[in-house]
Amino acid sequence: MGADKAALAWGGTTLLAHVAGRLAAAVDGPLVVVGSPVRALPEPGVSAEVLVDPVEGDGPLRGIAVALAALAGRARVAVVAGVDQPFLEGAVMRALAVAALGDELDASAVRSGGRLLPIPAAYRPELAPLAARLLDGGERRTGLLLERARTRVVDLDELRAAPGVAAADPDLRSLVSLNDPRAYLAARRSET
Repeated sequence: MGADKAALAWGGTTLLAHVAGRLAAAVDGPLVVVGSPVRALPEPGVSAEVLVDPVEGDGPLRGIAVALAALAGRARVAVVAGVDQPFLEGAVMRALAVAALGDELDASAVRSGGRLLPIPAAYRPELAPLAARLLDGGERRTGLLLERARTRVVDLDELRAAPGVAAADPDLRSLVSLNDPRAYLAARRSET
C-alpha cells in the first residue's frame, strides 16, 4: 500500500477505527486488535485489547495466532477481519461464526473465485497451537491453517442466504480487501 493501512483515512477516522467499530457492533465478546511490532497503531476508537504481533513480516497468520491465543477460554469462536476491509457487515461476520459453531468445526471461511478466503473468516481459539506450529515450521500461508483445520467451507450463495446478509450486503462487499492504493482510492469514492 505504501503506507500504514491502519492509519489511512476513512469516514472521518482511520481504517482501524472504522473496522474495529464495525466489528464491535457485530460481535458479542472481547475485541482484540493485533498490530505490528514496528509501527504504533492508531487508536481503535472502541474498547479493545491491543496486542503486538511479536514478529514483523509473518503476515496475517501470526496476527491470527496471537489473537486466538489471547481469546482462549474467553470466546467460543473468533471472527477475524483485516484492517483493510472497511465494508464489513455484521451479518456476514455472524454468518461465519454460526457456520463454525453450528457444525462444531474449527473454522469457517468463504470460497470465492476458487479459493478459500482466510480473512474474513471465523476461527476457534483452540486453533492457536496449530497456527503456532505452522509458524514455527516456517509457514506463512494463512490458508494452510484452514486446510489443516476442520473448516466449514461457505460458498457465496450460501453466505448470501444466511440471515440478514442479503439485506445488509447483497454484493458481499464484506469480502473486499483494499490491497493497493488504487483499490483504496476507488473505495474512498464509494465510502458507506
